[in-house]
Amino acid sequence: MEHDRNVILYKAHGEEAIRTSHETGLREPLHYSALGKAILAELPEDRVRDIADRRGLAPVTEQTITEVDDLLSELEATRERGYAVDMEEAKPGMRCVAASVSSADNSNYGAISVAAPKSRMQGERFENEIPELVKGAANVIELNSIYVE
Repeated sequence: MEHDRNVILYKAHGEEAIRTSHETGLREPLHYSALGKAILAELPEDRVRDIADRRGLAPVTEQTITEVDDLLSELEATRERGYAVDMEEAKPGMRCVAASVSSADNSNYGAISVAAPKSRMQGERFENEIPELVKGAANVIELNSIYVE
């Protein structure tokens, strides 16, 4: 997060990846992506409200959360699950799962995610397999930050 916006720092593609406009260096609002919601879920409610007031909650798709109370509810669900989801909020037909990444002192570094077409993000795979992989990857990054710092 930089200036209350999500910044894409790294992106990798699988063999069957869908190419999107989310390229390295892209800056975007936090409220509609799983990456952004994973980061926002780590912040206090007053900071989230402040960001929403200053930046707004503009719709990107018909699914985008545009009300601050709805966003706060989604962030609570994110904290309970341990990961954030994007249900076609950033791109029609695309879903995303993200988990926040914290440092040894518990400050938030950012988030890591997996995005794919809705057809590949359904059922058991979307609800359990991918979230566990994403949370596991976030945990490895966190552990590496402890031993590298």
